[in-house]
Amino acid sequence: MMVAPTGAFRRPADHARALDATADTIDQWAMPERTAYLQELCEVAAPLGATDRWTCLEGMIDFFATRSLGAPGTWISRVNAAVLESVQGGIALALDHGDVRDAVPARVWAEYLTLWHAEHLSLPFQHAQVWSNAQEISLEAALQHAEHDHGLRPTAVERDFLSMVRAYNWAVTNRPAVEVAAQLASVVDSGLALKEGFLDWFMGVGDPKAARIGCEIAWDIARHRQRPEPMGPLGVFDLVLAQLPRLIAAYDGNSPGPHSAAG
Repeated sequence: MMVAPTGAFRRPADHARALDATADTIDQWAMPERTAYLQELCEVAAPLGATDRWTCLEGMIDFFATRSLGAPGTWISRVNAAVLESVQGGIALALDHGDVRDAVPARVWAEYLTLWHAEHLSLPFQHAQVWSNAQEISLEAALQHAEHDHGLRPTAVERDFLSMVRAYNWAVTNRPAVEVAAQLASVVDSGLALKEGFLDWFMGVGDPKAARIGCEIAWDIARHRQRPEPMGPLGVFDLVLAQLPRLIAAYDGNSPGPHSAAG
Protein backbone atom coordinates (compact mmCIF):
# COMPACT_ATOMS: atom_id res chain seq x y z
CA MET A 1 0.00 0.00 0.00
CA MET A 2 1.22 3.51 -0.78
CA VAL A 3 1.54 5.86 2.17
CA ALA A 4 1.64 9.62 1.78
CA PRO A 5 5.05 11.21 2.50
CA THR A 6 5.69 12.48 6.02
CA GLY A 7 4.20 15.94 6.46
CA ALA A 8 1.84 15.63 3.48
CA PHE A 9 -1.87 16.21 4.04
CA ARG A 10 -3.64 12.91 4.49
CA ARG A 11 -7.37 12.39 4.37
CA PRO A 12 -9.16 9.94 6.67
CA ALA A 13 -9.51 7.57 3.70
CA ASP A 14 -5.71 7.63 3.26
CA HIS A 15 -5.30 6.52 6.87
CA ALA A 16 -7.88 3.78 6.33
CA ARG A 17 -6.07 2.38 3.31
CA ALA A 18 -2.76 2.43 5.18
CA LEU A 19 -4.40 1.08 8.37
CA ASP A 20 -2.39 3.54 10.44
CA ALA A 21 -4.80 5.98 12.11
CA THR A 22 -4.39 6.37 15.87
CA ALA A 23 -7.18 7.20 18.29
CA ASP A 24 -5.58 10.62 18.82
CA THR A 25 -5.68 11.28 15.08
CA ILE A 26 -9.28 10.13 14.73
CA ASP A 27 -10.25 12.31 17.70
CA GLN A 28 -9.40 15.39 15.63
CA TRP A 29 -11.77 14.45 12.81
CA ALA A 30 -15.32 15.70 12.46
CA MET A 31 -18.01 13.03 12.39
CA PRO A 32 -18.48 13.10 8.58
CA GLU A 33 -14.73 12.48 8.22
CA ARG A 34 -15.03 9.48 10.53
CA THR A 35 -17.82 8.14 8.34
CA ALA A 36 -15.59 8.42 5.27
CA TYR A 37 -12.80 6.69 7.18
CA LEU A 38 -15.04 3.83 8.32
CA GLN A 39 -16.49 3.34 4.85
CA GLU A 40 -12.98 3.09 3.42
CA LEU A 41 -11.98 0.68 6.20
CA CYS A 42 -14.85 -1.57 5.16
CA GLU A 43 -13.59 -1.53 1.59
CA VAL A 44 -10.13 -2.51 2.84
CA ALA A 45 -11.82 -5.44 4.61
CA ALA A 46 -13.37 -6.66 1.34
CA PRO A 47 -10.97 -9.65 1.04
CA LEU A 48 -12.48 -10.86 4.32
CA GLY A 49 -16.04 -10.47 3.02
CA ALA A 50 -16.58 -7.76 5.66
CA THR A 51 -17.60 -4.67 3.71
CA ASP A 52 -20.79 -4.25 5.78
CA ARG A 53 -19.75 -5.54 9.21
CA TRP A 54 -19.64 -2.09 10.89
CA THR A 55 -22.34 -0.20 9.02
CA CYS A 56 -24.19 0.13 12.32
CA LEU A 57 -21.29 2.24 13.61
CA GLU A 58 -21.96 4.61 10.73
CA GLY A 59 -25.46 5.05 12.11
CA MET A 60 -24.07 5.95 15.53
CA ILE A 61 -21.61 8.44 14.01
CA ASP A 62 -24.45 9.98 12.00
CA PHE A 63 -26.44 10.34 15.22
CA PHE A 64 -23.53 12.15 16.88
CA ALA A 65 -23.27 14.46 13.88
CA THR A 66 -26.97 15.35 13.75
CA ARG A 67 -27.04 16.08 17.51
CA SER A 68 -23.76 18.06 17.38
CA LEU A 69 -22.13 15.63 19.80
CA GLY A 70 -18.54 14.41 19.90
CA ALA A 71 -16.43 17.51 19.28
CA PRO A 72 -12.67 16.76 19.36
CA GLY A 73 -11.35 16.21 22.85
CA THR A 74 -14.71 15.36 24.41
CA TRP A 75 -15.56 12.09 26.11
CA ILE A 76 -17.79 10.94 23.23
CA SER A 77 -15.12 11.78 20.68
CA ARG A 78 -12.35 9.98 22.56
CA VAL A 79 -14.42 6.84 23.12
CA ASN A 80 -15.64 6.72 19.53
CA ALA A 81 -12.11 7.30 18.19
CA ALA A 82 -10.69 4.44 20.27
CA VAL A 83 -13.44 2.05 19.13
CA LEU A 84 -12.71 2.91 15.49
CA GLU A 85 -8.99 2.37 16.04
CA SER A 86 -9.72 -1.09 17.46
CA VAL A 87 -11.78 -1.99 14.37
CA GLN A 88 -8.90 -0.84 12.18
CA GLY A 89 -6.49 -2.95 14.26
CA GLY A 90 -8.69 -6.00 13.87
CA ILE A 91 -8.76 -5.62 10.10
CA ALA A 92 -4.99 -5.14 10.02
CA LEU A 93 -4.37 -8.28 12.08
CA ALA A 94 -6.83 -10.35 10.06
CA LEU A 95 -5.15 -9.22 6.83
CA ASP A 96 -1.70 -9.87 8.36
CA HIS A 97 -0.75 -6.25 7.87
CA GLY A 98 2.83 -5.77 9.02
CA ASP A 99 2.72 -2.74 11.30
CA VAL A 100 -0.08 -3.06 13.84
CA ARG A 101 -0.26 -2.94 17.62
CA ASP A 102 -1.51 -6.33 18.81
CA ALA A 103 -3.87 -4.98 21.50
CA VAL A 104 -6.69 -7.06 22.94
CA PRO A 105 -9.55 -5.13 21.22
CA ALA A 106 -7.85 -5.51 17.84
CA ARG A 107 -7.29 -9.18 18.52
CA VAL A 108 -10.94 -9.94 19.28
CA TRP A 109 -12.05 -8.11 16.13
CA ALA A 110 -9.47 -10.11 14.16
CA GLU A 111 -10.81 -13.34 15.64
CA TYR A 112 -14.33 -12.29 14.67
CA LEU A 113 -13.23 -11.52 11.11
CA THR A 114 -11.39 -14.83 10.81
CA LEU A 115 -14.50 -16.73 11.89
CA TRP A 116 -16.71 -14.65 9.60
CA HIS A 117 -14.45 -15.16 6.59
CA ALA A 118 -14.35 -18.91 7.25
CA GLU A 119 -18.18 -18.93 7.28
CA HIS A 120 -18.34 -20.18 10.86
CA LEU A 121 -20.88 -17.51 11.85
CA SER A 122 -23.72 -18.36 9.48
CA LEU A 123 -26.34 -18.64 12.24
CA PRO A 124 -27.66 -15.29 13.58
CA PHE A 125 -27.14 -16.29 17.20
CA GLN A 126 -23.52 -17.28 16.56
CA HIS A 127 -22.79 -14.05 14.76
CA ALA A 128 -24.51 -11.93 17.40
CA GLN A 129 -22.51 -13.45 20.24
CA VAL A 130 -19.09 -13.05 18.64
CA TRP A 131 -19.72 -9.58 17.18
CA SER A 132 -21.23 -8.11 20.35
CA ASN A 133 -18.44 -9.62 22.46
CA ALA A 134 -15.84 -7.90 20.29
CA GLN A 135 -17.80 -4.65 20.43
CA GLU A 136 -18.08 -4.79 24.23
CA ILE A 137 -14.37 -5.48 24.68
CA SER A 138 -13.40 -2.64 22.34
CA LEU A 139 -15.87 -0.33 24.09
CA GLU A 140 -14.44 -1.14 27.52
CA ALA A 141 -10.91 -0.44 26.27
CA ALA A 142 -12.13 2.85 24.75
CA LEU A 143 -13.67 3.88 28.07
CA GLN A 144 -10.37 3.16 29.81
CA HIS A 145 -8.57 5.19 27.14
CA ALA A 146 -10.84 8.21 27.69
CA GLU A 147 -10.62 8.10 31.48
CA HIS A 148 -7.08 6.96 32.22
CA ASP A 149 -5.26 8.53 29.28
CA HIS A 150 -7.25 11.77 29.05
CA GLY A 151 -9.01 12.18 32.40
CA LEU A 152 -12.47 12.25 30.80
CA ARG A 153 -15.66 10.98 32.40
CA PRO A 154 -19.18 10.96 30.95
CA THR A 155 -21.84 13.45 31.93
CA ALA A 156 -24.98 12.08 33.59
CA VAL A 157 -26.78 11.92 30.24
CA GLU A 158 -23.79 10.31 28.53
CA ARG A 159 -23.52 7.77 31.36
CA ASP A 160 -27.16 6.75 30.94
CA PHE A 161 -26.73 6.62 27.17
CA LEU A 162 -23.71 4.36 27.64
CA SER A 163 -25.74 2.10 29.94
CA MET A 164 -28.33 1.66 27.20
CA VAL A 165 -25.66 0.95 24.58
CA ARG A 166 -24.28 -1.76 26.83
CA ALA A 167 -27.78 -3.08 27.48
CA TYR A 168 -28.21 -3.32 23.70
CA ASN A 169 -24.96 -5.27 23.43
CA TRP A 170 -26.23 -7.61 26.13
CA ALA A 171 -29.54 -7.99 24.30
CA VAL A 172 -27.79 -8.89 21.05
CA THR A 173 -25.80 -11.55 22.87
CA ASN A 174 -28.90 -12.87 24.64
CA ARG A 175 -31.31 -12.84 21.72
CA PRO A 176 -33.63 -15.62 23.07
CA ALA A 177 -34.36 -13.58 26.22
CA VAL A 178 -35.19 -10.55 24.09
CA GLU A 179 -37.60 -12.60 21.99
CA VAL A 180 -39.43 -13.67 25.16
CA ALA A 181 -39.59 -10.04 26.33
CA ALA A 182 -40.97 -9.00 22.93
CA GLN A 183 -43.70 -11.62 23.22
CA LEU A 184 -44.62 -10.32 26.69
CA ALA A 185 -44.75 -6.76 25.35
CA SER A 186 -47.19 -7.85 22.64
CA VAL A 187 -49.42 -9.31 25.37
CA VAL A 188 -49.41 -5.97 27.21
CA ASP A 189 -50.23 -4.11 24.01
CA SER A 190 -51.04 -5.88 20.76
CA GLY A 191 -49.84 -2.80 18.92
CA LEU A 192 -46.33 -3.62 20.07
CA ALA A 193 -46.24 -7.01 18.36
CA LEU A 194 -43.03 -7.19 16.35
CA LYS A 195 -43.18 -8.10 12.69
CA GLU A 196 -41.17 -10.97 11.30
CA GLY A 197 -37.62 -9.88 10.64
CA PHE A 198 -37.74 -6.85 12.97
CA LEU A 199 -35.22 -8.19 15.48
CA ASP A 200 -32.94 -9.31 12.66
CA TRP A 201 -33.02 -5.73 11.38
CA PHE A 202 -32.62 -3.98 14.71
CA MET A 203 -29.98 -6.34 16.09
CA GLY A 204 -28.06 -6.71 12.87
CA VAL A 205 -24.92 -4.77 11.97
CA GLY A 206 -25.67 -3.83 8.38
CA ASP A 207 -28.24 -1.01 8.58
CA PRO A 208 -27.13 2.46 9.71
CA LYS A 209 -30.74 3.60 10.01
CA ALA A 210 -31.53 1.08 12.75
CA ALA A 211 -28.45 2.13 14.73
CA ARG A 212 -29.11 5.85 14.29
CA ILE A 213 -32.72 5.63 15.44
CA GLY A 214 -31.73 3.35 18.31
CA CYS A 215 -29.18 5.96 19.42
CA GLU A 216 -31.74 8.75 19.13
CA ILE A 217 -34.16 6.85 21.34
CA ALA A 218 -31.47 5.97 23.88
CA TRP A 219 -30.28 9.59 24.05
CA ASP A 220 -33.81 10.95 24.44
CA ILE A 221 -34.51 8.48 27.25
CA ALA A 222 -31.19 9.37 28.91
CA ARG A 223 -32.09 13.07 28.81
CA HIS A 224 -35.56 12.33 30.16
CA ARG A 225 -34.07 10.39 33.08
CA GLN A 226 -32.10 13.45 34.15
CA ARG A 227 -35.19 15.53 34.77
CA PRO A 228 -35.80 16.53 38.41
CA GLU A 229 -38.78 14.17 38.81
CA PRO A 230 -37.70 10.76 40.16
CA MET A 231 -38.15 7.81 37.82
CA GLY A 232 -38.19 4.20 38.92
CA PRO A 233 -37.48 1.09 36.83
CA LEU A 234 -41.08 0.89 35.62
CA GLY A 235 -40.86 4.46 34.40
CA VAL A 236 -37.87 3.55 32.23
CA PHE A 237 -39.73 0.46 30.98
CA ASP A 238 -42.69 2.64 30.03
CA LEU A 239 -40.37 5.00 28.14
CA VAL A 240 -38.91 2.11 26.17
CA LEU A 241 -42.37 0.76 25.35
CA ALA A 242 -43.47 4.22 24.24
CA GLN A 243 -40.60 4.31 21.72
CA LEU A 244 -41.22 0.90 20.19
CA PRO A 245 -43.79 2.17 17.66
CA ARG A 246 -41.14 4.60 16.38
CA LEU A 247 -38.75 1.73 15.74
CA ILE A 248 -41.45 -0.39 14.14
CA ALA A 249 -42.40 2.49 11.85
CA ALA A 250 -38.74 2.86 10.83
CA TYR A 251 -38.57 -0.84 10.05
CA ASP A 252 -41.76 -0.61 7.97
CA GLY A 253 -40.21 2.30 6.09
CA ASN A 254 -37.29 0.18 4.93
CA SER A 255 -37.29 -1.15 1.39
CA PRO A 256 -39.28 -4.39 1.12
CA GLY A 257 -37.56 -7.72 0.94
CA PRO A 258 -35.77 -10.14 3.25
CA HIS A 259 -33.45 -8.83 5.95
CA SER A 260 -30.14 -10.57 6.64
CA ALA A 261 -30.28 -12.51 9.89
CA ALA A 262 -26.56 -12.13 10.44
CA GLY A 263 -26.64 -8.40 10.07
